[in-house]
Amino acid sequence: MADPNVIGSLTALALLIAIVIIGGFGATLLAGMWRGTIALDRLIAEEDGKASLSRFQLLVFTMVVATIYLAYAIAALAKGTGTLPDIPDGLLGLIGISGGSYVVSKGIQSVGTPKPPDEIPVAERRNLG
Repeated sequence: MADPNVIGSLTALALLIAIVIIGGFGATLLAGMWRGTIALDRLIAEEDGKASLSRFQLLVFTMVVATIYLAYAIAALAKGTGTLPDIPDGLLGLIGISGGSYVVSKGIQSVGTPKPPDEIPVAERRNLG
């Protein structure tokens, strides 16, 4: 049987490596945004270029949940527990509500208002019957 101390140490090492990798991705992303090579102007925009509140909310809640979980993981690593922390139910509820509101808003937008016949492409008009 494996020694629990070795398993705990390996788990802590794996957690540390994951944190370093995720931090590296984040630093690369921030550096690209700072230099202007990664454009975020369309990150929360719809097809028409207008900002979407539901996309912004999903982005903010996801970042908040990821940051809080990362803080919990670092705290668990500092304590030497060797296990990843559970995600609190409140955080899961927030991200679920945010994702659900995004899906509902996309559903409402997809119904939308019908286009006048002169704005429908010819190929689609043939299929309308």
